[in-house]
Amino acid sequence: MISATATANNHLEEASVALRYPEIPPVSDSSTLEDLMEAYGAATSAIREVTEELSTMYAQESASLDVLMGQEEVTPPVSASMLLDSNDFIGAMRLVAEEYWLNFHLRWAETAGPEEVRPF
Repeated sequence: MISATATANNHLEEASVALRYPEIPPVSDSSTLEDLMEAYGAATSAIREVTEELSTMYAQESASLDVLMGQEEVTPPVSASMLLDSNDFIGAMRLVAEEYWLNFHLRWAETAGPEEVRPF
């Protein structure tokens, strides 16, 4: 999860999205099972919260831009909440950071030109 959050944050930075996943602290090799479970719970709770917020922000930004550009609103084919509910936290982070935000940014950066793209 540490590597996945770093990758997701890199994609969010490239897409000029200010919200980031929190850094997940490493656990010691000598940690007890209880400590590992607590660390996992804290990490997944933070991932769930940020993913839900990023997903909501994406839906709002995307819908607004579709209306502004006179395009039909398109609902993403995969729901981040569905992935979160199945405990696929890495898949959910990839979905919102790369498939939603990075692709959104690249799509509109190509359409508008780099000088017209504003950070979210």
